Amino acid sequence: MSTVNGRVLDVRTAPISHWLQVYLLAKKNDGIHLSEHDVRALLRSGDLHPENLLVGYDGRLPTSAAITTYDKGACRVLLSNLVLSPGREDAGVNLVDHVLACARQRGATRVVSWVSPGESRVSNLLGTFLFELRHIRTIMRTIVSGNLDCQHEVITPPDFERLHIEALLHEGALSLRERIETRLAKWRACLQLSLENRNESRLIAFCSQRFRRQAWVLIQDPGAFSPFPVKIDPEDVVSLLASLRARGVKEVYAETGADRNTRTVFEGTGFSVTSTLYRLVFDIAHGSSHAAKS
Repeated sequence: MSTVNGRVLDVRTAPISHWLQVYLLAKKNDGIHLSEHDVRALLRSGDLHPENLLVGYDGRLPTSAAITTYDKGACRVLLSNLVLSPGREDAGVNLVDHVLACARQRGATRVVSWVSPGESRVSNLLGTFLFELRHIRTIMRTIVSGNLDCQHEVITPPDFERLHIEALLHEGALSLRERIETRLAKWRACLQLSLENRNESRLIAFCSQRFRRQAWVLIQDPGAFSPFPVKIDPEDVVSLLASLRARGVKEVYAETGADRNTRTVFEGTGFSVTSTLYRLVFDIAHGSSHAAKS
């Protein structure tokens, strides 16, 4: 694939309206309503910074957009919200090339992007840059009802003030809609259940301070992306759901691995899959060059 000789700017120099123009055009069939006011509110809140929002141009025409964040602790760059203008064959090539170059300059060892099955143009583009599919996650949902028996100890996380849902949901690579929704919901870690078969692994429930009947259940596991996913027992999930029900929660979402064991456990406790996410990874070998496939 040939590389478009185009600029890539962040919204410190590019108009936010250009970023939003590409985003809304690419998402027009998804029912997403987003205004410049919404984007500026995220910037004011500190959830995003102007240098995170990138716009790729073909001449003067904005044809791609994305959000990038540098996770210094994990030495990686998260590439999210990558959108491409419809009908522009080379859209996004210069932007992805720019992201990889900046990642190398920062000393990052990988670039990670989460893509849904419906984003085939994005996944195909990343594939030309040798991004590889490493893991699959599922978003699941259940309505809590009936009598549930809490068989395991469920406690308030001792470090609840330092737990943030944004960092656990697909590594923090949230869509703009997810960023806005999490800010409105004001999620707070409220319950945890330690998993006995894996050190330092636990199920954490986040309750909304605004929508009292909603909660998220997430798995905090240091080896979340290892070849050996954490083993969860049905009693673990049921115990957490029972404790949430006692708090008045009715609707619970969960993000889980797509491995057969985990998915079967959650489905067996009433969850059903609402969406799927693919984790695409580009490993950076410093000192050598990587080019897109021709």
